[in-house]
Amino acid sequence: MSERFANEKKLDHYIKEFNIDSFLNERLISHLKIFHLEAYETLIAEQSIPQYFYLLVEGQIKCAHYHSNGTLAVVQMMHPFSALGDVELINKNRSITAAVAASRSVVLGIPASIVRDEGMNDPLFLQFISEELVRKLHDSTSLRLGHLLPVKSRLALFVVSKPEAVEGTIIVFPEKEALASMLGTTYRHLNRVLKELIEENTIGAGYPGVRILNILNLQKLIDD
Repeated sequence: MSERFANEKKLDHYIKEFNIDSFLNERLISHLKIFHLEAYETLIAEQSIPQYFYLLVEGQIKCAHYHSNGTLAVVQMMHPFSALGDVELINKNRSITAAVAASRSVVLGIPASIVRDEGMNDPLFLQFISEELVRKLHDSTSLRLGHLLPVKSRLALFVVSKPEAVEGTIIVFPEKEALASMLGTTYRHLNRVLKELIEENTIGAGYPGVRILNILNLQKLIDD
């Protein structure tokens, strides 16, 4: 099987799995490319102008920047199915954060110039972009509001807000440095909170794959 044929077959798989042809027209689909990222590989550099509009279909991407004092500020963890470079596509500004693979990941990319020519007047594509921006705004707002809670409650909120958060399921957490930044705490304090939740049989051990043992306990931490 040639590499080109294998890529075409994989593209067809992703298009069907995520119903991509419901918001990308034929012209945009014809320009889709597959990009494979290793863990810690940069997809979009901070202060760069993205040359592609991306769709995350496997793995997870960390959107972050560093403060002037060198501390990490994680803005968001992106999971499939998510768009990257959509804000920059609209405002044509440089990216204020870097998008870096937190694990082996696969993204689909379309040259930004093609998207501007073929997508920005397409109602279905614009609806998709609007929904993505609203979702990201909601996630960002929830994260900021969560910082009014104790760290233990913030972690509980992080877990239960996941679509797959059901008792007995395993949640894959980001690296601890990233999670601590997202929760507005230190690496050491995060470890203490994780230990408490494990000892209380609220979550299981085995980071980064953490099993939810008692979702009611997590919910109580948020409500109290």
